[in-house]
Amino acid sequence: MTTRRIIGISTPSADPAGARTLYLLPASRESMDAGARRVTRTPTLDGGAVTYDAGYSVSDLTWSLSVRAGSAAIGAFLAYLVKTYSLIRIATDAGVFDAAPRAWRVEDGRATLEALVMTQIA
Repeated sequence: MTTRRIIGISTPSADPAGARTLYLLPASRESMDAGARRVTRTPTLDGGAVTYDAGYSVSDLTWSLSVRAGSAAIGAFLAYLVKTYSLIRIATDAGVFDAAPRAWRVEDGRATLEALVMTQIA
């Protein structure tokens, strides 16, 4: 059974045009369930390797949030966020996050927001 992931996006301060509830497309739901550590591996002359592990933080996440662009208003909303705000709030089933809206695009009937997660606030 496929579940629908609903997210809420809002601005950090009051803005009548700054909040929406969106249904993510399946590929976006899957990409939100991925992550990686900040680790590097350097080969050594003896055939082994040395690693540098800086750990994991939610600030390592970059989300590509795609929704159906059923109307021009959805793409306009995402463009508005990117052009106007340096920080937005995204509520998911995993918590509430502050994120920097990096880019948006509307193509092939879908609107996408790229968000750089900064912190988890709840």
